[in-house]
Amino acid sequence: MRGLAFDKTQELLGQTGAKKIDGFVCLDSASGKMVSDAIKRANATDRLLVAFDVNQDTLDGIKGGSIDSTIAQKPYTMGYVGLTALDEVFHAPPPHLDKDFGADSFSPYPLFVDTGTSLVDKNNVDFTWHQPPAGSK
Repeated sequence: MRGLAFDKTQELLGQTGAKKIDGFVCLDSASGKMVSDAIKRANATDRLLVAFDVNQDTLDGIKGGSIDSTIAQKPYTMGYVGLTALDEVFHAPPPHLDKDFGADSFSPYPLFVDTGTSLVDKNNVDFTWHQPPAGSK
């Protein structure tokens, strides 16, 4: 399947000299395969591709060597942390929900929650899966 990412990558791969593109970073889960396909088609083995998320096409690209690595989010953790926080607010609400918790140094809630990411490359791609943890649906 050709798409905008494929076409734009082919255009950029043709640039030489100071305009040569040495690497590509995909910021969505779908474009990694398209950019990888364009790089393979152009036989541009000297280019680096970093993808985003862990869909099967991306993992296959890492195993095959056409994608260097990908940044994996943690969707299960995101949902778990978010729902746990909502449950706490529902069952044990703070005295004032109209406060600016971002400015309150005694806020019971963080302003930002980082649920983490991980780098998946050829060294750990076989340990990455798409299956939810046992017991979750």
